Amino acid sequence: MAAGRVFFYRAPPMAKPENRNGHQPQSHGSFRRSRLILLALGLGVALVAVVLSLGRRRAHETDLEPRPAAPLPLAARSGADATVPAAPATQESRPGAATPDMAATPTAAGGDEGLLDRSTAIAMTKQLIEDYRRRAAYPPDSKPITQEQDPLLSDREVSPISAGGPDGEDPILTVFPEQISFEAQELPKLYAHLTVGGVKVAAREITGTVFTQEMVPAGEIVFHDDGREGDAVAGDNVYTATWTPPETDTALATSYFVRVIAFSLEGIERRAGTSFQVSRPHAILTGRFRDRLQDGSLVIEAEVEVEKAGRFHLAATLYSTTNRPLGLGQTSVELEPGVHWVPLRFYGRIFHGAETGTGPVDGPYVLRFVSLMTTTSMPNALSRLAEPQFVTRPYRAADFTSEPFNDPFYLEAIARETEELRRLEAGTVEAGE
Repeated sequence: MAAGRVFFYRAPPMAKPENRNGHQPQSHGSFRRSRLILLALGLGVALVAVVLSLGRRRAHETDLEPRPAAPLPLAARSGADATVPAAPATQESRPGAATPDMAATPTAAGGDEGLLDRSTAIAMTKQLIEDYRRRAAYPPDSKPITQEQDPLLSDREVSPISAGGPDGEDPILTVFPEQISFEAQELPKLYAHLTVGGVKVAAREITGTVFTQEMVPAGEIVFHDDGREGDAVAGDNVYTATWTPPETDTALATSYFVRVIAFSLEGIERRAGTSFQVSRPHAILTGRFRDRLQDGSLVIEAEVEVEKAGRFHLAATLYSTTNRPLGLGQTSVELEPGVHWVPLRFYGRIFHGAETGTGPVDGPYVLRFVSLMTTTSMPNALSRLAEPQFVTRPYRAADFTSEPFNDPFYLEAIARETEELRRLEAGTVEAGE
């Protein structure tokens, strides 16, 4: 059982790249999952939407994933005015009421309308059944990684917010925090810049006001581009500001919103907003890990030191030694103060590449990223993303089960949808049922 050092992931101390978070801009085909919050701040001016990446933090209070819902009626699957939402693309999401990524086919006038409706509903139901079969192959706490970007990294993506003139004209003000969440001992750092024609330009002045989540002013900030006090490069037209949270803020986690006002050298004013979180997690990773083979799956335990009793969510991504992403393991636990070993399961089928088409992957395997959140209350407190580089023993793919998990919740959903499909194909379901 090997133990490893923990290295914590942060956005690189910026040599001021185009996007200082160190990742690709958010698309949340990830993520992936952020919320737009409209702020009306000061002087009756409606600010642009603030992307609250913290909203991607899922609350794992009852279950790791929502469960399958009852089948949609035919009208909802194939009506002429129906718009079918896309099925979740990430391995964390369960179907809920979501349906496959398939737009409803417009119906024709006259006698063909019912045929087109039914044909569309049949195709959608078949696709839904196949999606459920794929999801049923894995337990809710362990999924293969089928997307390009690591799911834990994508959950920590920073989303720059840009705002131009009334019609979107230059200059454009862009603002964003260095990371979506800072721990209490860290100084939150924010960036801002003006662009004209996509090129960064100097600003006469950029200032900001920090607000609590109750929209109470909590402080003022001044952005600077002089290569000092956290500003990486002087004169590159990317401005930096830091802010010290109030000592009276002792909550598990607090969201802050920032209104930023910039003036160009010509005196043109632009406003934009951003947000970040300050976290005070009640547990930390000690840096020790150990692995074992159990019931056809790989179990990796992480040692966690708990300061205050509460609920915690642990997640990690596993890679091959050639840096191929393999799977995500996650669990939610309630822990008392002290040191605990928390197990993460990576279901054996992951190592056979059944869903990714890559074929079997032999070990050793690398624990790439580890996320520990305190989920006792909302918002959840985020610890920094760890990069332990823990390497397991040299297992072989053949050591692990290749059988599907057969999640009973999905099997029930498959049975329900299969009966619905039978009725559709037999013509016993009418539009509107």
